[in-house]
Amino acid sequence: MKHKENQRPFVLHKTDVHLWVIPLDVDPQEREKLVTLLSPEEKKRAEKFYFDRDRNRYIVARARLRTLLGQYLSVQPQRLIFGYNTFGKPFLVSPVFQEMVQFNLSHSHDWGLIGITTVGPIGVDIEKIKSSIEADTIGKRFFAKGEVDVLSAAPSSEKLDIFFSCWTRKEAFIKAIGKGLTFSLQDFEINPRPEEKYPELQFLKPSAEGENLWKLFAFEPVDGFKAAVAVRSQKAPVFRVFHFQSTGEAPWKH
Repeated sequence: MKHKENQRPFVLHKTDVHLWVIPLDVDPQEREKLVTLLSPEEKKRAEKFYFDRDRNRYIVARARLRTLLGQYLSVQPQRLIFGYNTFGKPFLVSPVFQEMVQFNLSHSHDWGLIGITTVGPIGVDIEKIKSSIEADTIGKRFFAKGEVDVLSAAPSSEKLDIFFSCWTRKEAFIKAIGKGLTFSLQDFEINPRPEEKYPELQFLKPSAEGENLWKLFAFEPVDGFKAAVAVRSQKAPVFRVFHFQSTGEAPWKH
């Protein structure tokens, strides 16, 4: 597996996994333009948010997803139609588009992460590192034994780093398989050490998901955040990170 940041986006090679880091806080004028890209269903969902901040970030995340997919598929963002599986994982309704790209979206506070690939099922997760989290308590409740052992043995200064590294990796996998928490977080184990950028996954119970086919990549998208991607692939993927920007000639920076 490789990680590169020097390729032009919107062109997916067979083993490419493109990861887009998206700022979700934009000025009101830009947000008004982005609203026009959303479907009626997305607009209704946006109105259900109690806090303006959450509503605004949802609008930006969904509009950016449509914009990026539109670029890859050479189609107007408004024409994309999303469906959802039983557990809420989105997909493109068009069978043709499904064959062309697979995608996933995550957001936390003022940052979002979008993964796009042709390789196979994909899941992404981004999380803000929160100092208020009781890492040991939550880890013992949700993590597998090997992950808990690493977390418990770590000095206090490293616990948050390990906790959020582990959490994002496990969430990315759960989102990739699209089964929600019907697939227990304790039924599989992932190397939680922050320095491990390509953590391996091990199933602790028999599974039909194909243990050896899952490839993961972990990284820090911006200061104070952790992120991870999981993709099902026969071959070693090439992970490429882009940072979306709404100003300048190109809508990205490496």
